[in-house]
Amino acid sequence: MTNCCDSLQTILNSFIGVTSIQDEKEKNAELKRQFEKIAKGVFFDGYFQVNDIRRIYPMEIEFYYHEENPNGLKDPVMYHTSDRVKNRDLEYYPLGSLNFHVSGMDVTFEKDKQYRAAFLIREYKVYDLVNKRWKEEQRPTYIYEDMLMGISVFSGINIQWVTEHTTTGGYKTESRVNVAAYKKDEHGRYIKDKNRNYIKEEIKDISKEEFKLLPEEEKKKYFFYSGKMFKRCTRPWNYRKIE
Repeated sequence: MTNCCDSLQTILNSFIGVTSIQDEKEKNAELKRQFEKIAKGVFFDGYFQVNDIRRIYPMEIEFYYHEENPNGLKDPVMYHTSDRVKNRDLEYYPLGSLNFHVSGMDVTFEKDKQYRAAFLIREYKVYDLVNKRWKEEQRPTYIYEDMLMGISVFSGINIQWVTEHTTTGGYKTESRVNVAAYKKDEHGRYIKDKNRNYIKEEIKDISKEEFKLLPEEEKKKYFFYSGKMFKRCTRPWNYRKIE
């Protein structure tokens, strides 16, 4: 290992959120700056090591950020928020916690009583130690399998981030995958239904046939999920590594 780069722990610790900024445009600009710093560290300055026999290199990550203050910046799609689980006393995860859920695995960097923050690993490469050589394996993209499956509880499970400058290259950003926009009122605040759930912007006046006829740039504004079409969230919080 080398000391040529900051550890992921140091980078996540340096994240301060944007609770002190009132203007939403300024909030998003500052979040972009802080997210980029984390993405560079994740892509180029290390990897997850599992029991010294497996290495996982993230290739695509998505950020989620939600302020618990009633007037704060909201991220309605985020799982681990008091709004989503209807619990004002919802715990705050310690720095670097692994949160497994139906969409994959989050790495958290929340701050108590201020904001929820995490990045989701969407795509990755995995290498196994085979005959004392690291071999890239192609397996289903369920990261909990590569993190946990096939390891005996009697030998123990050890997952850690190894800081090491790994590769060079770039990255590109775009909107998050299958994340819908949510309805807002005239003041720009998200609307909730009678069950206190945020309301997705479902598109009902465009058929699949009509959708196919739209220009390609227009199609990027929507996506289909479970037979329904939704307006896409435009926050550019998806980061993909370019080799």
